Amino acid sequence: MSLSSESSLKTLSSLGESVFSVLKHYTKRPDSTPFVVALSGGVDSTVLLHVLVQLRDAGLIASLSAIHVHHGLSTNANSWAEHCQNLCQQWQVPLDVRRIDVNEALGDGIEQAARSMRYQVFEQLLPEQGCLLQGHHQDDQAETLLFRLFRGSGLDGLAGIPVQRPLGKSGQLIRPLLYVSRAAIEAYARDHQLHHIEDESNADQRFARNYLRQSLIPQIEQRWPGASERLAVLSGEVLESQQWLRQAVEEAADSVLVAAPDYWSAGQVVHIESLLKLSQPMALRVVRYWLKQKDLLMPDRAVLNTLFDEVIHSREDAEPVLQLGDHEVRRFDGLLVLVPVLKPFSEQVISWDCETQSELPVPASGRLTLEEGTARQLKKVSVCFRHNLPDSTKVRVAGRKGSKSVKRWLQEYKVPPWLRERVPFLFYNGQMLCAAGVWVCDLLQDKEGEPLDSIGIEVRAGWRFDPYQSQ
Repeated sequence: MSLSSESSLKTLSSLGESVFSVLKHYTKRPDSTPFVVALSGGVDSTVLLHVLVQLRDAGLIASLSAIHVHHGLSTNANSWAEHCQNLCQQWQVPLDVRRIDVNEALGDGIEQAARSMRYQVFEQLLPEQGCLLQGHHQDDQAETLLFRLFRGSGLDGLAGIPVQRPLGKSGQLIRPLLYVSRAAIEAYARDHQLHHIEDESNADQRFARNYLRQSLIPQIEQRWPGASERLAVLSGEVLESQQWLRQAVEEAADSVLVAAPDYWSAGQVVHIESLLKLSQPMALRVVRYWLKQKDLLMPDRAVLNTLFDEVIHSREDAEPVLQLGDHEVRRFDGLLVLVPVLKPFSEQVISWDCETQSELPVPASGRLTLEEGTARQLKKVSVCFRHNLPDSTKVRVAGRKGSKSVKRWLQEYKVPPWLRERVPFLFYNGQMLCAAGVWVCDLLQDKEGEPLDSIGIEVRAGWRFDPYQSQ
């Protein structure tokens, strides 16, 4: 640290020194890092921004701005945004106010929807290599730990709020007040005469977190003074333990997770036989790790137990399904697969002018491709689905013996049940060319009865399932 930095530190409050210490630990070069404060206008974020202004004015950081997310959920939302604008103008901090319509994201509850959209805004606005700063404090940590404990979370939940985590492609999120009590933050605001807004929804004890904050935690503190601080310390110790445990889980997951066939679009799937060789506690953790890699909200212990009892431990010939939000966990061919809840699917026959369009988007099925030379020579093909085919349809598959029904071939090629109705079958000259992405048929002929391979036509068709494919 330079002499000028040391002299600058001497002019800071103890809270300023504490915040700068956290920033220096996680950014290494705070003087060249773009810092962005998530400013709600409440006491926590207001104090945090004031401390950052001190650091900027002392020359310890150079780039400082703020983001205010206007949720529109309160009749006071406009006045809050105006308060933040006035505050940032007074302190000469660039502010970006972004409005979001939370109603468009309802499904997991309005609080979760607002949080999800808020973080989308943060990621969009955070500069490259930037650092988003939030005002979570020690009491928030205790509140989160108790909330997750009562909800039935495992050790992952008890690890609480992390001080730092990656955010977006190249940024990070830091909470420099996480080891500072609410009382200390409020005292700082009083000492510096900082004005802040009060969100009226924070007083509504119908919300679980508000009940914890307003009623339960004060009672606990009255009976056991300092309990919030000790809970925060416990959360930190759990987080440390989680670091080595996470490494053990990742090593176990490497022996359990395998790549699904590309056309499934399922990424990594769980090899159930390998999973069941693990201890039950480790198996549970590997499944949680797998779901987390898929960006799903973590299910509680009761849901995980249901997943094991009704899906993983089901009969080998069963096809159980457990819905998790807008996804389903399915068991197939000894694998545990996560798939989105499928949209209705039109099974009409499609006439494909492949000579001029070598790719064909099929809504709620995926994207069909033909190798350019094949498409040019065939000129036009029909795209059918299993529903369009007579039950008596039998085909021969290149490299396989015998003529079998489409149903039998789909089983032999281990096409999952949820894909069998969506696999596109290409027809030319009244004969099946292929099940795109799965197999190519044998003994194919052109309109004159000549074998296709003898006239230089090699069928190369690709298909990859995409339930979100639109026209």
